[in-house]
Amino acid sequence: MKNSHNDDTNPELDPPIQLTSTNAEDEQPMSTNLEPYVDADKVAAFISEPRKNVIRLAREHKLTCYPMSGHLRHTYKFKLSDVSRDIAKLRRSSSTLPNENPQTKGSNRE
Repeated sequence: MKNSHNDDTNPELDPPIQLTSTNAEDEQPMSTNLEPYVDADKVAAFISEPRKNVIRLAREHKLTCYPMSGHLRHTYKFKLSDVSRDIAKLRRSSSTLPNENPQTKGSNRE
């Protein structure tokens, strides 16, 4: 038995998905920029630190990372835009360290 209707005009099919959206402020189309994931070696080269420090920062949740596999031994992937933002935060917070030798009220000797 032959089907009499064409599949292209089937109302049950969903329309194709578009990968662009509009910005609500000025209704300009925004493109989706798919940033690739990189490994700890590339992050280490990007921030000029040893790989061991990158892994330590990821375990301490100071760098945004994406665990890809493993229960006992994790494999982490990173996005360089996230790493750049996190490193800027770390550098800002380390520049505002509290005074190491605070003066107490009763310590003034004359």
